[in-house]
Amino acid sequence: MEQDLHQVRRMDSIEKDKSLLIIPDGPTEKPVIVPPVYQFIAIEIISILYFGALVAMLPIQQFYVIDEVAKKYGEDDEKSNVDHCPKGPVFSNSTSNIVQAESANILMYLGFVSTFIAVIPILVFGSLTDRYGRKFPIYLSLVGILFKEIVMTVTVYKGLSFWFLALGEFFLGITGHFGLFQTATMGMIADITTPGKNRAIKIAVLEGTAAVSVAFSVLIIGFWIRDGNYKHPLIMCIACTVLSLILTLTLLSETAKTNKKKDTRICTKSVMCLFRCVQKWK
Repeated sequence: MEQDLHQVRRMDSIEKDKSLLIIPDGPTEKPVIVPPVYQFIAIEIISILYFGALVAMLPIQQFYVIDEVAKKYGEDDEKSNVDHCPKGPVFSNSTSNIVQAESANILMYLGFVSTFIAVIPILVFGSLTDRYGRKFPIYLSLVGILFKEIVMTVTVYKGLSFWFLALGEFFLGITGHFGLFQTATMGMIADITTPGKNRAIKIAVLEGTAAVSVAFSVLIIGFWIRDGNYKHPLIMCIACTVLSLILTLTLLSETAKTNKKKDTRICTKSVMCLFRCVQKWK
């Protein structure tokens, strides 16, 4: 009875913001005292920067592809010549309709590359967060979006074919896209809170701030690229991602305790499930 009361009091004390959380530091499992409120603030800031940069890339890529396709049917800023437009039941004689249709196909394929490939790392690396820690998938996701931003920036500056953007989408997908990042951050929230109201509130706040970041990112980038200026917004996206990496390295503490036997079994099941899906698809 006394032991149960002691455990209840201990759980209540953890829920307070001023409480301290024992977190393993590195492979030695040396305990480090980390205030959960500071950990939560660090997660919030990193999530805002990550989703802001990720969503900002969407309108930049969309309008860049549209501009590049439109150049095929006109001369830079001059009005397009409709004589170059193919005729048939699929396309109308309007250059605008042709540009929109071709751009939509390209953007569809680019989006498919990143989202389809992302299934593999989410299943594999997501199950390893308890073994190798929550920070590993966060690093992986940030590196992936950084590669995409670099590819996009080089493509814009050098005037390369927009099909080079598929390489950036591949990097984004193979590193888990935003799904792996969310898995890690939600796991961190679960690690620093106890089941109940406190955990639900913090998860809701995390999702809410991410949604606000997405909304403002789309709004700001929309006004920023109206005149066709893609270079400066891309530099800003790279800066946000690099800042996220620095904050993850310096402010964010590891929260997961390792359990290699259990996580090896989970990873094996994930890989086997993926293998069976591929066999059925064939």
